[in-house]
Formats: sequence, C-alpha cells, structure tokens
Amino acid sequence: MTIGSSLTFKRASISSALILLSTITMNISAVEVDTTKSIFITEKAILNQFRLEGENGVLETIAKSQGDFSKSAQVMFDSLMDSSCTGAQDSTFNNLPSQCVFGSLEVDDVSEYQAISLANRFDLAPEDGENCGEYRVTFAPASKPIAAVSLDFLIFEAKLPNPNRSIGLDGCRPVTDFWASLSNENNINVRAQRLHDFYFNGLPGFSPVITAQNYRGESVTPISGQIRLNRRDSIIDEIWRFFEFNTQVNGNSVGIVKTTTKENAFDDLASDNSAFPQQAQAFQAAVVDALSTNGKGLLANTMSRLALDVPAEAETGGRRVSNKTRFGNVAGKVFVGVPGADIFTPSSSELEQNFNQNTSTFASRIQHALTSSGSNLTPAQVLSRVEVLSCGGCHRNEHNLGGGLSLEAPASAIFEMHSLNTEIVGGSTGTTTRIEAENFSDQFGTQAEETGDVLGGGQNIGFMDRGDWLTYNLPEPLEAGAYEFRYRVASMNTHIDGAKFKLESAGGETTFDIINIPRSVGWQDYRTVSRTVTLPAGLTQIALSSLTDAWNINWFEIVSTGGVERFLIKPPLSTVFIPERKEILEAFLNTASCTSPACTDADSDGVFDDADLCPNTAQGANVDTNGCVVPTTGGICSGIIAYPNWAHNDFEGGPNTHMNAGDLMQHNNQLFQANWYASSEPGNDAAWSLVGACQ
Repeated sequence: MTIGSSLTFKRASISSALILLSTITMNISAVEVDTTKSIFITEKAILNQFRLEGENGVLETIAKSQGDFSKSAQVMFDSLMDSSCTGAQDSTFNNLPSQCVFGSLEVDDVSEYQAISLANRFDLAPEDGENCGEYRVTFAPASKPIAAVSLDFLIFEAKLPNPNRSIGLDGCRPVTDFWASLSNENNINVRAQRLHDFYFNGLPGFSPVITAQNYRGESVTPISGQIRLNRRDSIIDEIWRFFEFNTQVNGNSVGIVKTTTKENAFDDLASDNSAFPQQAQAFQAAVVDALSTNGKGLLANTMSRLALDVPAEAETGGRRVSNKTRFGNVAGKVFVGVPGADIFTPSSSELEQNFNQNTSTFASRIQHALTSSGSNLTPAQVLSRVEVLSCGGCHRNEHNLGGGLSLEAPASAIFEMHSLNTEIVGGSTGTTTRIEAENFSDQFGTQAEETGDVLGGGQNIGFMDRGDWLTYNLPEPLEAGAYEFRYRVASMNTHIDGAKFKLESAGGETTFDIINIPRSVGWQDYRTVSRTVTLPAGLTQIALSSLTDAWNINWFEIVSTGGVERFLIKPPLSTVFIPERKEILEAFLNTASCTSPACTDADSDGVFDDADLCPNTAQGANVDTNGCVVPTTGGICSGIIAYPNWAHNDFEGGPNTHMNAGDLMQHNNQLFQANWYASSEPGNDAAWSLVGACQ
C-alpha cells in the first residue's frame, strides 16, 4: 500500500454507491470541501503537534489508552521493529515466504520522526456503516542522513468505530460534518486544535482516533485498523518493502506485532505451478469472483471503486517491489520479459511475471469470466489491476489497466508520492535576526573559542558532545508561521551520516527540526546550512541540542517569511486519489440524511441533537463540542477552550474532567495556563497562572 493512499477496500466501501448517488441528489447549494483542509492535511503548523514520542505522543497515547504506563515511545517503536523477523534473513509468515526489514531503520531514534500528513479516509467506510472510515497520521524522519539510501514512512491507520451502527452510515455524519467544517475555518491555529482534539480526545460520542483498540486489525469485531511501515530499501535497485502491524492488547499491556500485509498476495500465487497450491487456488478464485459485475471489483471504471478481497491465507507477511526485473532463475521460477509479447515486460511485477495469458489455466478462467461479463479487458490487464491495488501499485512505472483507467505512475520505484520537501504558501521574506552562538542565555557542556570563520563573528561555540545544548533568548516573541533558519556551522565528524543537532523549545519539550551538518575540511571551515521550519506563536526562547559530537557553530539567522509551510505531494496522490476522495465525501455530505437525533441538529449549532447538552442555542452562537455557548473573544483567547469545558479525562471512555500542565483555558474574559493537573476554577488557586486579558 502506498504512502498516504490506499486503493483497497477489504469489504464493500461506500465509494461506488456515493459517486452514483451524487449525480442524483446534488443540488445548487451543494457542500464543497477544500482538499487541503478537509481531505489531506500537510501544513506543518498543524502537524507539529503530532509526535511519536512524549507524554502526548502517538505511541505513548496508544499504550496509555489501555492503562499501560510502563512503556516509553522508544520501547513501543523498538517492539514494532523487533516483531518484523526473528533473524536477519527472510522468514516464513502465514505459511508463505516473508520479507524482513533488513538491518535497522536508517533513523531508529523515535524522537527524530515528524508527522508529515493527516489523511481523512472516509472513502474507506463500509456500506453497512460498521466503521466511519480510516483516519491516518504519517511519520517520517525529520531529516534524512546525508549518506542515506533508504527512506522510512510509518503510517497509523485507525478505523474509527461507528457508535450508532443501527442507523448505518448516518451514524458517521458528525465525523463527515467535522471534516467539512474545517474547509470554512481560515484560522490555522483553530484548525490545529480541532484536529488534535479529534485524534486524541474524539468527537462527542466517538472514541479518539489514537487508541490501541483502533489498530488491532482483523483479530477483533468489528475489524480495526493497522500500522504500516513503507521502506525504500535501495535507490540503486529501486526497492520498496511493505509491512503491516497491529496493536496487541493483553490486559493492561500493549504491544505491537507483525501481521500479514493486507491486499498483498504472495507473488507465486498467479502461477499454475505454484509451490503453494492451496493458497493459489484461493487467490485465483478471488480474482475470478471480482470479475462478476461490471463497474465493481476488478471491473470498476474509477480508481476508487477498484477492489479485490485477497483471501487471508494468500496474504504475504511482507512485500518487496522493485522496478529492476531479475532475469533468469529466481526462487525456482524462470521469468522472461519480451516487450510487445502477450507476457509481461521487464517493468512488470513478480506477481505478473508468474502469469502468461496465452498458456495458463488461470488466464483461461479469467478470460471466461470476462466474456461472461461482457468486458473487453484482457487477462493481463486484470493482473495489472490486481497489482495496482497492492502496496507496490504506485511504485511501478508501467500499468496496463484497460477500460479507461490510468495511473500517472512515477518514473521509478525510488519515487514517493509524499515528499519530505516543503513549500511556503503565501507570505514573503521579512526581517532577518542574527544571533551569535556565544550569546546564549544558558548552556550545558559547550565551550567558546575565537572563530576563524572568514565571515567573522567573534567567537564560535565548539567541543560539542551528544546531549550538549544551548538556549537563546529571542529579541521579541515570535508570531506563528514559517521561518528560514540559516546556521553557520563546521564539523569534522567522521561518521557516515555526519554531525547533527535539534532545534527545539527551551527545555527540549518540543522538537521543531533536525539539522544535518556537512563535513568540513577543517574545524574552522564553515558552511551555511539553510532550513525552513514552522514555529508556534509566543516563543521567547529556542534551544539547540546536539545529537552527535564534533561540530562548531558561529552564528545563526532567523528570517521571517509570513507564509504557511506545508509538505509537498505528487501525482497520482494529488491528481487521482485526493480528487476522488473529495468527490466521495461531498457526495455523502449532499445526500439526504436520517431524522434520528444521532444525525439531526435542531438548533443548527453544528452539534447533533443526541450529543447536544444545550439545545435551542441562539443562531450563530459560538459553542463548544457539547453545544453549549462559550465566550466569543478575539486576540489571544481566539479558539481557546472555555471553563468549565475540560480537555482530558481520567480514564478511557470517562468524562473530561481536567486540564494538563501547559494547557490554556479562558474564563471571565481572561486567559489562564494550567501549572499542573488542574480541575479547579481558573484563577481560584495555585494550579493556574494568568496569561493575560482576552481582548
């Protein structure tokens, strides 16, 4: 399965019905959504609050959701990697040969990963409303090492349970309305808070997205979500490896274990002479069954409707995809690629190479099914459709899908649809502030010396070791937005990946960026390294924390841009998948809904009646998630939760009862910050500090 996208529908999805229904029920005042706000979110100002590690990070939140307070994020992360294989070589999994994650990840420190996207996958909700689709967070290393050839994406794909299954998909309308409402919110800080609450606290009546129960896979009823690792293993051989994991809950203990990679059949199963005849029979029968109805399954005429339910016994424990075909005898199979012939070309997958539509019995069964359905597809095109639904679908550079379907495939398998590169949207270069390295307000482990930098600068800071840090006061509090940081650095670090350090908040609670330092020819041979980073409002201090030894810094500059920084996405994600998801969401939003209190809003305050604790709210009033009026204020209180609406609960499923240290709350037109666990009225005791007036 490809980063940031999924073409698979393990069970009947809503896409076919909704795309058809939209042509009937769409009206002049139809709801339209902004894909950058409601479908696929890549703005760093929003993503900065999603971390793998830390008290409010994804991994520890997953553990704590079941009462497991013993595991750190690093322990959870390591358990995920350890579960891939028991040894260094490929193994057997699900009674089929399986891929391993060879060696360790290129970046194995959990603190060095950053969130690069949030994905609304309501299009994956089943027709019966068993769940409300998948809601995803994707992480990748904040900075690839200089000598890196691999690239790792870790994707948390939670299936959100539908608490009102008795009314089907209508029970999911609070979720779809929530995502649609983000399109009308221009304040990025408000959207950031609302998305954080959706993922970590949940909508009224719904579970949070980030909880161990939502990643347990198909071992539970109703079926749950999964965690995926997509790894580019080699640029030279253009190899990707794909793995899938589930949370494992045993009482209060939470772990992460490897499972089969769903919708990915073992390559050998397309052959008439498969070494695994029982699994091959099941897989081939599933392919033929998916050719029974025009417009559905493998006969779909849009990418979103394309589907194949791969039998569990045919699924592999890890998928390897390469654009470099291996000729000759491979694992007992002789693969041949002859351009122009009716067998697959060298760019085809190993699944396809095990199949010859001119001679195989499997091909004859496919052709019989196609003829019965009146389809003009060829057996070879059917196998291409099977491949495009798998993890490797968007990492192959040729697809012959037929039937009017096309995929803007990348030039090679080194391609990723979701880039770690960013762009600045809006704004322009503003003021530049230079801070000399020796002008720190606090430090640990460093020393100053006279600099030999040709650009001057008095002294530089050097003698760095891992764990050393420097804290700097900023001339004035920063506004939220994107900034260019220019670091004047030198390094004689001899490690293959070079030296690196973190830009973080004072005290190290939040990491903003990780910077790699190119190797110099001498200790005073300085280079300027430029990085773009998105920072929150109100910062008065920043810190530099060393992740390695052997580097110097002379000065750094901060250049304001005034724009919004976001990660880049590429075709086919941007041109095929996201537009189709937008169409599906809008079709559902614009169809008639049920009349149950679970999906009606009598006072039009945006909170459905079954969750509205304050009915008959005045039109246009500012309300909280319970439908109760909160003060409408500007300035520093804009978007801040109001007393007595609490943000956190004391146990899973319980009511929200308190705020945590650092949380903000407004009360009586004043803004307060919690000093620790706080459940009292703001301003009444030492649990709160006054930040200032709201206006």
